[in-house]
Amino acid sequence: MTDDHPLKHLSPGDEPPKLFLTPKELADYWSMAVHTLANWRHGGIGPTYTKVGARILYSVDDVIAYERTHNPGDKP
Repeated sequence: MTDDHPLKHLSPGDEPPKLFLTPKELADYWSMAVHTLANWRHGGIGPTYTKVGARILYSVDDVIAYERTHNPGDKP
């Protein structure tokens, strides 16, 4: 494990940092409907996401980058 690896500095019993959010977690965080995120994905807008099998995940880094350039409360 490299020195900059996010799990390197954890002590036993520590919770690992959250690297990905589900659509439900992101929708809750942004106080919007999960369906809105689905519409955004279909329209090619919103933060970058990854599909792992049938699961959709949003990288926390991608969400932060998106927030820096967009107001999630605004319509795209």
